[in-house]
Amino acid sequence: DKEFKLKFTSIYHPNPNAVTYKYKVDDKAWTSTKSRELGFYNLSYGYHKITIQASIYGGSWGPTSSLEVYITPPFWRSKYFYFTSLFLFISITYNLLKYRFFSLKGHSKIKIGAQHNLIDLKRRLTAANLKPHFVYNSINSIREFLGRNPVEESYEYIDKFSKLIRLNLSNSTESLIRLSDEMTRIKYYLDLEKLRANIPFEYVLEIDKHINPKKTWIPNLIIQPFLENSIWYGFREPLLAGKLNIEIRRSQESIVIEIQDNGIGIEESGKRNLKTHESKGTEIVMSRLLSLDPFANSALEISTSTDDLKCPGTTIKIKLTKGMFKIEK
Repeated sequence: DKEFKLKFTSIYHPNPNAVTYKYKVDDKAWTSTKSRELGFYNLSYGYHKITIQASIYGGSWGPTSSLEVYITPPFWRSKYFYFTSLFLFISITYNLLKYRFFSLKGHSKIKIGAQHNLIDLKRRLTAANLKPHFVYNSINSIREFLGRNPVEESYEYIDKFSKLIRLNLSNSTESLIRLSDEMTRIKYYLDLEKLRANIPFEYVLEIDKHINPKKTWIPNLIIQPFLENSIWYGFREPLLAGKLNIEIRRSQESIVIEIQDNGIGIEESGKRNLKTHESKGTEIVMSRLLSLDPFANSALEISTSTDDLKCPGTTIKIKLTKGMFKIEK
């Protein structure tokens, strides 16, 4: 209970009324009183220290007496409640995403030809974009963070995770996405991966000043698979400080998206049998681009630098032709 009374007395018997008391709670100012009963109301939750001193006939103050009390917070203010609520929210959201996934899958069965391939491709991209292992690892990371830090400091990570899920749900069926929304989604994703990843990394996101992100629309879900490849498979060296550079620029009538990392590179990744997932992600993105422009066979370039043999890094260049993006007037 946040309300309680504290009764006390001094050992000066001849004239109890000659005794003056003063008390304070924690480091707050002293308060004088003649009463031997104090009432405390609306103290904050947690530990508090109540200190009392006595004086006879206004003389010097005697030694202090202290009492520690603990105000138990209600269940809905505890860390366990916050985590339980978070877990329920994530579970409900994930099941909604799963339901949406199978709805799209069922709907695609009634389509034929190119339309069928496009819907199936969207379904695969949606599934690759927010995988169950990513949801599971993010929940564990947030739970560990809650255990080490005050709940308030974890709100930022919880907020980004919920916004990332909401962005994926709202855009999962769209062929194009506003560039400003894609950049927001990428930031949320990278910030969550920085929390989860065992190997630290930094990223820089640059957009050409001649591009208006709010009026430019690009293909949906073509950047994140390569970012995931860099984080999960490129940054494999224990002492490597990972770096990711994402640059989006105009090039004549095209838009070029360039992703650079300082990871182990394509050849080393192949030696370690890590290319299966990377190849699958590349295939999906390339199919996505060709569905928008069947003649853009050179829309995707992947190369490895030779400047640093230990960490050669990988460069991804995605060239969006006029048929792959649109700009609002």
